[in-house]
Amino acid sequence: FGGCNILCANVGVQQFGAIDTLTEQDWRWVLEVNVMGVIRTVTAFLPLIRRTAGERRIAITSSSAALTPGIRMGAYTASKYAVTGYAETLRMELAEEAIGVSILFPAGMTTRHLQSSIEARPAALGASEARRADIDAMMASRGMDATNHVASADHAVRHLVADLAANERHIVTHGAYRAQLLADHEAILRAATIGSRHLSVIEPDAIVVTQLFVEPLRFSNRREVDDARSLGLVENAMERFILHRIVHRAHDLEAQVRPREARHR
Repeated sequence: FGGCNILCANVGVQQFGAIDTLTEQDWRWVLEVNVMGVIRTVTAFLPLIRRTAGERRIAITSSSAALTPGIRMGAYTASKYAVTGYAETLRMELAEEAIGVSILFPAGMTTRHLQSSIEARPAALGASEARRADIDAMMASRGMDATNHVASADHAVRHLVADLAANERHIVTHGAYRAQLLADHEAILRAATIGSRHLSVIEPDAIVVTQLFVEPLRFSNRREVDDARSLGLVENAMERFILHRIVHRAHDLEAQVRPREARHR
């Protein structure tokens, strides 16, 4: 190839079934194809993309299953979460080189994906089946219907070129997921708010620090703690939480040592 301005890493096989029915071979096959297939595609083309002049874009196909997971497709969903994490990291790492990375989230497609997955499965792993009951259960658990969540390939990519040119981070091709996404992210924000609130109320009175900073420090009273804070040594909530735990451990050790010292006097 003389150059590569757009790379589409569209790799995926499907394996339906409840999690406790999937074998280790099922998991290895899905993860090997869906995750490593994407990684190998990008790894193979990235040197050429870097040598190519002009606009350069990478489109990585994840799945709407990574946005709104459902039952009976655990291996596939896990693989698409991994692909999404890989793509997010790749986007950050290539940003300074002006190579855009967009993540594609398609929903149900009127393609041969299920049939091609069955055909692609190695014979040594046994036959792969796409049972209607599993598909119906998955769609019901995700609130999917054929009208809003199943589309042709042509419809799914109708805005893809424009979205890639704009270096959109996320491209949701079709599907009515807004309400579920809002509910899920609101739940995460609530959890994050509660977590940060718990950390922010910690105020240690005595702190013993070893191997937490480049320069190990020892604080024995509130004045030294305040001095350390004024120098920016104990700044964020996580550090305060860790230091608070160390204080309690130091107090416990001190309580154990003092009786022994008294007996030796």
